[in-house]
Amino acid sequence: MAMKPRDQVAALPFVPFKKRFKIILITSRATGRWIIPKGWPDPARSPPKQAAREAYEEAGLMGIAGRRSLGSYRYLKLLEDGSSIPCKVAVFPFLVTKQMHSWPEKGEREARMVKPADAAKMVEEDDLSKLLREFKPPAYLLRKIA
Repeated sequence: MAMKPRDQVAALPFVPFKKRFKIILITSRATGRWIIPKGWPDPARSPPKQAAREAYEEAGLMGIAGRRSLGSYRYLKLLEDGSSIPCKVAVFPFLVTKQMHSWPEKGEREARMVKPADAAKMVEEDDLSKLLREFKPPAYLLRKIA
């Protein structure tokens, strides 16, 4: 019997760049593969606020999380004991306004700012790759920095 996927939330961090935008990817701690900041939901926070918290904890990113999910993707989370569990990740756009000098997971991950097409090629999950390829920054977020 297939295990029901566990829910997670993620930030899709983007930075306006010369009338376009770039996406910030980070590496996972366990495998070093390219991902977006994500984590378990917190009942004390809305999903967009939790996505913003993950962006800060994992990459030191500060900014504004979109209020609506862009969609979701699935992956298998590798656990410390070598087993894995299926996860379904709701992805929220995250307009990056700055990166802190220090954050909880600094030194544990690599971060890279890349074009959306390059980001789509770097990640392993097909549904995440599609979200990255098709991503357009929500106008309501861009107005916040205009």
